[in-house]
Amino acid sequence: METLLILDTDVLVELERGSADALHWLNSLPQPSQICILTAMEIKFGSRSFAHLRTIEALLAPFSVVIPTDKDWSRAVNEYPRLWLSGGLGLVDAIIASTVMGLDEELITFNEKHFRNIAGLKVRKPYPR
Repeated sequence: METLLILDTDVLVELERGSADALHWLNSLPQPSQICILTAMEIKFGSRSFAHLRTIEALLAPFSVVIPTDKDWSRAVNEYPRLWLSGGLGLVDAIIASTVMGLDEELITFNEKHFRNIAGLKVRKPYPR
């Protein structure tokens, strides 16, 4: 069974901006990607207008959405605060990482440094930029 890819917000922003590299990368994937519900929240809350929100919602429509479990929330709250103090891992990123870990999938992000101190988390950049 292939590892599913869970896209971080920064990858979606590249897609929303119409990056040719991002579109080529996404279209080259052998399987559909997913997003965390918190990623959807982050990008929707970045909307500048109702028209922009509709554009974002259309961008998100093809992706299946994963939702953190109670265990994911617990891991983020109990294990990751030390990563805030040592490296600046924020709350939303902690929950996204915990959700990816709980699913044993791979997080696709340009912000590898945000996640590098999380033992066992599979994380990589989608493509060089």
